[in-house]
Amino acid sequence: MANLEIFDDVDIAINPEAVILLAEGAPQTLLNYAERDDEPERANYDLAGDIGNRITIASTIPIVKKILFTISMLAKPESFLSTCDRFGLSTGSGHLIFHEICRILCGMMAQQVRWSTIEQAGATARYFLQKYQFPGVIGAVDGCHIPIKAPRHNAIDYFNRNSYHSVVLQGDEKLIFTDIFVGMPGRVHDARVFRRSPLYTEMTNDNDNLIPGNMHLLGDSAYPLLPNLLVPFRDNGHLTRQQHNYNTALSRCRSKIEQAFGRLKGKWRRLKFLDMDLDIPYAITAACVLHNYILRRDGPVEEEEQIGDVQAADDAQQDEQQEEDNNGIIKRLNIMQLF
Repeated sequence: MANLEIFDDVDIAINPEAVILLAEGAPQTLLNYAERDDEPERANYDLAGDIGNRITIASTIPIVKKILFTISMLAKPESFLSTCDRFGLSTGSGHLIFHEICRILCGMMAQQVRWSTIEQAGATARYFLQKYQFPGVIGAVDGCHIPIKAPRHNAIDYFNRNSYHSVVLQGDEKLIFTDIFVGMPGRVHDARVFRRSPLYTEMTNDNDNLIPGNMHLLGDSAYPLLPNLLVPFRDNGHLTRQQHNYNTALSRCRSKIEQAFGRLKGKWRRLKFLDMDLDIPYAITAACVLHNYILRRDGPVEEEEQIGDVQAADDAQQDEQQEEDNNGIIKRLNIMQLF
């Protein structure tokens, strides 16, 4: 399996011909997939071609250079001035390039951040059943705070319960994001972010077959209990053995979304603090698109789940009353009997 850490501590050199990534023992760049004859869908991974076809502003700067500049900006938490200097660009050009490529990557979201097909959902459900003995799971949903500089206006709305300013990224699935919702102020509770997202509208629409009846997403205790979204039992100190076992199994499954957020921030380190006034949702979305691009090309990597961290997140979110749908209650009780 190819190394996914291809933009950690890499040097970028510039010559008159091209921009080259030098990474010890790593694939040359995100752009050198054209020679991969073993990949039957390699045309789907033509990043330079996909972006080049969407560029509408004429420029003398090569497309590859623009892409690598943007990737470097997202991968390293250094200033625009330093990165522009390494690429031989003015800061004004750097800002325009970053803005342009991030918006183009956002336009590719339908291609890279897409809902699972029935076949893919079935494969995911079989994975979770085999690994965690939890039936019908096609992914997990959670929110992730992206630290930002305090906005000039309505800064209090972005000041979260962890005492820093942030925007919220909502994502789901295993390590690949199949749906994201970006930009809600950090002060907003995860449950309210979810209720305002298009995903909630589709999941609660009786005429929408987004998730088959025998399948579901998993969420923590902040989320509503729905027929297609299962959450833990509230720990009131009197859980039965089966309820406790059910909660443990759910937390182990749900650790995948925590791992996905951790991998996203670990690779695209600018998301650890977005020191910018504009393009914040575009930068986050662009990083998610690139995150999926790499995993779809190179395949997922198994990581150990961290149940303690997930449970701590569950406990921290128990400050808002949980909704419980009757059909969701029945479905959860039936699954609990398996534990």
